Order: sequence, then structure tokens, then C-alpha cells
Amino acid sequence: MRRSSLPPRTAAAALSIFVALSLAAVLTSLSAVRASPQAQGEPPDPCLSDDPYLATSKYIRGDTFDYEPAVIAFHDSPDDSDHYSLASTGQVGALWGMAYNPQTDVLYAATYHKRNSKYGPMGPGGIYAIDVDKGTVRPFVTVESAGAQLHDPENNYQPDETSRKYVGKTSLGDIDLNDDGSVLFVMNLHTRRIVRYALPSGDFIGSFDTGGRDSFWARNARPFGLKFHNGWLYHGVVNSALSNQDRAYLWGDVYASHANGTAMRRVLRFYFDYGRGRHPRWRPWPKDDDLGWRRRTYPHPMLTDIEFDEHDNMILGIRDRYIDTGPSLTEYFRRAPGDILLARKIDDMEWRLDMSAGEFYSGDNFEPRPDQENERTFDELAIGGLARILTRDVVVSTVINPFRNLGDGAIWFDNTSGKDVGREEIVFNRLRHSGPMGKAQGLGDIEVICFSPPTPTPSPTPQETPTPADTPTPTAPPSSTPTATPGHYEIYLPAGEKREKCIPDA
Repeated sequence: MRRSSLPPRTAAAALSIFVALSLAAVLTSLSAVRASPQAQGEPPDPCLSDDPYLATSKYIRGDTFDYEPAVIAFHDSPDDSDHYSLASTGQVGALWGMAYNPQTDVLYAATYHKRNSKYGPMGPGGIYAIDVDKGTVRPFVTVESAGAQLHDPENNYQPDETSRKYVGKTSLGDIDLNDDGSVLFVMNLHTRRIVRYALPSGDFIGSFDTGGRDSFWARNARPFGLKFHNGWLYHGVVNSALSNQDRAYLWGDVYASHANGTAMRRVLRFYFDYGRGRHPRWRPWPKDDDLGWRRRTYPHPMLTDIEFDEHDNMILGIRDRYIDTGPSLTEYFRRAPGDILLARKIDDMEWRLDMSAGEFYSGDNFEPRPDQENERTFDELAIGGLARILTRDVVVSTVINPFRNLGDGAIWFDNTSGKDVGREEIVFNRLRHSGPMGKAQGLGDIEVICFSPPTPTPSPTPQETPTPADTPTPTAPPSSTPTATPGHYEIYLPAGEKREKCIPDA
């Protein structure tokens, strides 16, 4: 497994700063045949690997790149190369929440509202079922009352100003399964209710309110993250402090309930008042999300994911909403790092987050090497998606800039020390081009899946026919060597012009 200290990038990698190739050219189709059993017996169970494959969602700009992968399978590979497409943008659109059922090998994926990125064919309430082994994608269920179509598709969703203020307020958030995979829980961001569906039928079971809905701050309560753990359903809610813009009211809560919403209680409260190193501190959600195209930072949190370590401590994934209200191609590149936090269990159904000793997950950073003198230093890289490795006490988080500026990927964190034990770059973007990613738009949720990469079918070895000693061997006439037909790909080249200042729309 590769560690965070890596050999210097090659010249070819440096060239990728100026030439971005479509991921469709390098991601292998999952519909190929998966690995066959070994001669000595069955292959190792991919679910129980120490380095299992994971799935994450990738956001694509506009509606002209339907062939681009929207869900990617990956692991901590030696050279950032073992990436496979599970679903295309045309099939599912923009997604966040994902939940995997190993018994049926189905990955459920929920629609997400993100500026510049379109919904899939099922609209804002769509949940898709991805059959991982078969490589097929099918509609599963449409969540009712998930909100209207709030994008502006004109000019290829650019700048899509209409959708900016609805991030985290419409469509769907996180999803999860109960222990036996018979119930799917869905966070409806529009109604702020948790919806339940029976599996595999997709029949509606019921819904219930999220925490904070009966409090004095109910109008500012914004739920998102979900986790079913040890018979309890946990969900995260942020007091956005939108109405009063007072940082003293900017906090995060985690609630726990039975699967049907009964016996709900708050099990954790923490405040977003801690220091973030070189980055500005968290702020209330803005009343006007159009802060001007020159505004690089305005961090305001969403509690997007929840996991637990082997000691039952709670791990929280925090996403900066600012990464989803942008980035438009006509704006500065937005700096929108989130966070990964550890809350210690102190009693039965009670956790505490103590930041007085500093940040536990200290590997959540990027320090440029001497040969990366033009790269920035980042103290926070996490962007809200979490997955626990089943065989060891390690959590994986989606991140920005795992190795270099303008990349998106993942970091593996040791839950004992907080250090990073592996990194993977999945996407690399440039500031301005007409390609599918635009600028670095981040990744979505992350989920461990039972996936074995396809094994290439070897070419059969021709049988040799003995030639009598007294028979001359015929010489074949010369012929041209066939050339393989190249796969489809697009190249984006930079354009430059000399002016006193940058003109964004140029």
C-alpha cells in the first residue's frame, strides 16, 4: 500500500497540468468478466480484503458529457491507475449518498443537487440501483416531495445561477441500509425527513422528522448524514445559523433513534468554533449565496457522513457547502476544504468532541515537497464522504488535493493515531477549460464494495504443427501489421491572452 510520501512525479505527470484527458479514455468498463476462481480454489473474498475497492461519485459539468463516469470504483493502487467506471453521467447524473448490499451486490446511489451538474433521468428524487458484478444500472425508486427541478440548463448549465441557493436544501442527502439489508434509509433534504423503503422491493414503509424540528432553531436545522449502527439509526444535523448569522449558534448535532424514528435522542453536540490552521473558521450559511465571483472562500458546514471505529467512537464527515454552490467557470477557483472529526464515546449513547488537544486526524493535510514549490499548503483536505475498512481500524475519506493542487481523491486514516496510511488521486483538473470537470468540483460519498477487477482474457496459444525435415517451410507473403483502433478521448488545450487582468468569460 502506498504511503503519503511518494517519489517525485514524472515529466509526463507534470505535462498533465496543461493537457487534461477525459476519464472516459482511461476508466475500464465494469461490464467485463470478473476474475475467475483460482485453480487451487476460490479467490479471496474482496469484501474482506485489507485494501478493498471503494465506490465514490464524481461530478460532471453540464449535459454534454454523458459518457463520463459518474461512479468510480478504486482502491489504494501503487500508481493511481486501478479505477473502473460503475455508472455514467447519462445514466445517473449528480449523486451523493451511496449504500451497498453485499448479499445482493447492489450499490444504491441517491441524486444530489449541485450547481453546474445536472440531475439524472429520474430527477431530484431519484435513487438508482447499480448491479456491481453485472455492470448494469437501473432505476430503483423515486422519493416523493424531494423538490422541484431547480437548475438552469441554459448554456450547458453555465453559470446555473438559479440552483446556487438550494444546495443542501433540496433533493437527497445521505442513505444507508440496516444490518440485514432489508431497509433503505434516505435523507430527504427538501422535507427534512428520513424516508424508509423495503428491500429489494422498493416499497415505501414510512418517514419521520429529523432532530431539531421541534426546537427554537428548527428553521435553521439542516440534516444530511445517516448511519445505521448496532441497531440504532444515527443522523447528523447542522444549525446553519442562517436567520441570525450568529456564529454562537453554529453547531452540529447527532441524533439516534430506532429504525422507525421512535426513542429519538441527541447523543452529541459540538460547535464549529475551533481553529482550522491556515483556513478561515466556519461561518453561518449565507443569506445570499451569490457572494461575487472573486470570493475564493466562505466556509459553511454540512454534516454529511457518520462512521464508527472499532471502539465505538464516532467519526464525522464535514463538507464545506461552498464547494457545491460553485465552482462556475466564470468564478475564481473556490477553496472549500471540509473536515474529518473524532468524537469519543464517554457513556452509553453519549459522545463528546474535544478540540482542545488539537485535531485528531492530523494526516488531513497536504505539505508540498521541495520539488513542488508552486503548490499550496493545505491544513484540511476532507470533503465529507466516509467509509470504514471492515478488516482493520481504518477510515477512508474523500478529499481534495491528496498529492497536488486541483486534484480530488481519497486518504486512508488510521483510527488509532489519526495519521494517513494511504492516498489515491482519482481526478485531476485545471482551473479553466471546457472539459467535463470544469475546475476541481470534488467527489461525493464513498462506500466499500465487494469488487474484483476484471481479468483480461489471454489470447489462445496456436498449436504448432510439426514440419517434415525434407519439406521446406513456406514463407508467408509480406503483410501489413494491423493497428488497434484507438478509444474515444478528448484533449483540452489551454488558451492564453495577454491582458492587464483576467476576463473570466473570455
